[in-house]
Amino acid sequence: MNEILFDAWNNNIRSRHDSCIRCMATISLAGNYTEGNKLVRDSELNPNYGQKDAFEISKIIDRYPRRSIVVVGSPGVGKSTIAQHLNVIDMDDMFDTMPVNLKEYLLHHEYYFDHDRHKTCKRTIPFRQTDNYLTYLTRTTRQLSLYAEEFFREQLSQGATLIGTTPVHADKAVLLKASSDDLLKNVELRSRTTNREIDFRRTLYIGELIEKITREIFAENDIIVYNMQYE
Repeated sequence: MNEILFDAWNNNIRSRHDSCIRCMATISLAGNYTEGNKLVRDSELNPNYGQKDAFEISKIIDRYPRRSIVVVGSPGVGKSTIAQHLNVIDMDDMFDTMPVNLKEYLLHHEYYFDHDRHKTCKRTIPFRQTDNYLTYLTRTTRQLSLYAEEFFREQLSQGATLIGTTPVHADKAVLLKASSDDLLKNVELRSRTTNREIDFRRTLYIGELIEKITREIFAENDIIVYNMQYE
């Protein structure tokens, strides 16, 4: 039954309902649906980077033993780079078991024909300063939080520390911040190392959304703001 429900997910209005997003998180946990992307993600990381920030963040985490913590920040702020040096759960793991169609919807993917390479390729939908597009980004960013909260429910209940681009309810939140100049440098580097074009306007907009959602979820005294040092 799970396989039928899982494979039946499609990009229509009913499937986009919040309750369906939560349901898909539960089903993906029950099945063995994986794309094996973790090894690819890890291969893009440089172990010589992120140690200083990881050490500082580890001291924050150690102040709250047996408490659930979520470390969140904008795309490109350096979460995966520091996660490799921490005993935390990388929330990107949820994408390895997420239905392909659902992932394309939540992560804003689209297909296009590359005339130079004569083949169909996948990319992130280009950023548009339109009401419809910004509403889509806002809705899917919030729905990704719903999915993640269901997906990592057990770990959160056991006092785990999660790190990712997705705010979820926990005891404490560590909000990673970076200057626009530093964030732009990171995004440009990520574009080169992953061979993916990343739109900085989208990065900034989603970063603002992440901070807004985090401040909606948590009381002010449960948010620890950490300014990335990149040393």
